[in-house]
Amino acid sequence: MTHSCKQDREQIVAGVAAILRQRSVAARALGSRADLEPPCKDALAAAGTDAAAAMLFRSKAAPKISIGAYLARLRQHLPCSGSCFVLALVYLDRVARADERVAVCEYTCHRLILTGIMLASRFYDEEEDTHFHNAWFAKLGGVSVQGLAGLEGEFLRRIDWRLHVSTEEYTVYHEWVCSAALDFAEEQDEPCH
Repeated sequence: MTHSCKQDREQIVAGVAAILRQRSVAARALGSRADLEPPCKDALAAAGTDAAAAMLFRSKAAPKISIGAYLARLRQHLPCSGSCFVLALVYLDRVARADERVAVCEYTCHRLILTGIMLASRFYDEEEDTHFHNAWFAKLGGVSVQGLAGLEGEFLRRIDWRLHVSTEEYTVYHEWVCSAALDFAEEQDEPCH
């Protein structure tokens, strides 16, 4: 099944970036578990392997590149459809529902969206004669190949390998992304006071 996106990729990416920015701000305001300082190694060992695995998605420091600029970079260099960006958002929600320690915040956002877009492009866009290796995605996303392989495996485990998205679910997310893109565009057009 193919999900089609009639909006241009730039608009879709702007909408996804706006949603992820809102979530990061909300996580900071609420003090979500994903946004807290990383626990020490002893605390991770005591919490078990699942907690340590959740920390794979967390950067040691908030990335210096904004999520909007990061997504624009991915859009510029990845020949994937706009639908992949919408699907990645669906996947991020699935991961967050599975474990609140992996919810979107300023420390997890970049790694989560990179992994989600990689999986969406492989599952929905790739053709037999075109395949982008982890090394390509890792270089583009600013992570190591080994690190990305770990993120991919953990991400798939947390969503129970469910990459299929129904037409109904896709439509809801697509409309949400388009609405966020329009809201963001209107905010940019408002005069400064």
